[in-house]
Amino acid sequence: AVVAVEAGCLCFYLLTCGTDSMLKTIQSRLRLRTKIRKSATRGEEELLLIQHLLSSGTAIDIGANKGIYSLVMSRYADRVIAVEPNVDLKSDLDVLPANCELVFCAVGEQNSQAVFYIPLTEKGKNRPNIGSLIQMEDQRVEKREVEVRTLDDIAADVDDIQLVKIDVEGAEIGVLKGAPEVLRKHRPTLIVECLSDEAQEEISEYLLEFGYIPFRCVGHRLQHNSQVKNARHRTVDRNVIYFPAA
Repeated sequence: AVVAVEAGCLCFYLLTCGTDSMLKTIQSRLRLRTKIRKSATRGEEELLLIQHLLSSGTAIDIGANKGIYSLVMSRYADRVIAVEPNVDLKSDLDVLPANCELVFCAVGEQNSQAVFYIPLTEKGKNRPNIGSLIQMEDQRVEKREVEVRTLDDIAADVDDIQLVKIDVEGAEIGVLKGAPEVLRKHRPTLIVECLSDEAQEEISEYLLEFGYIPFRCVGHRLQHNSQVKNARHRTVDRNVIYFPAA
């Protein structure tokens, strides 16, 4: 149905405008929707949960990358703030709907300047969809200086934050340590990527102080994290969903 609607929009715009830029925009949106379907079936089950985690208000996508989560969030939130430090991804993010606001910076424990590391392929081409504030071992990288802002700073004038997704390639704990006001005032549901058991334990211990409880998606079921520690890795996604206790 989505493809049919987009195809209809494509025909309309080509007939009325006939511009190459409009064609490229529609093509980008079609590719983005295809990526959503693939991600939802290959492990990013949390994409399917977003419709149940959002009904209005604001959602914040930290580490927006090419905008897959932001696009899904935009269907259910009044406002989406997509935060991404890599300006090479701007053309992908520019096709997001009008209720998505783009913020190009990294997110961390304090406002500052920092080095952003982008891995390079063997041919020396950077991989813009994988970058981090964490120094990468045994990898050739491109280094860029980026602005770092706290989530509390970004959300200072934002109302009704319902959902925050954090995927920053190992720097998630820094994002959370820079967000005490958001966690206390708004109590949003959190989707946090945890790249290791150690990272998950550190993040869960920190969020416990704010009354958050960890869950994971296992075989299309939401289970408390303590129930899935011994599950086979291929059946457990590395994203952890944290719900604020009542």
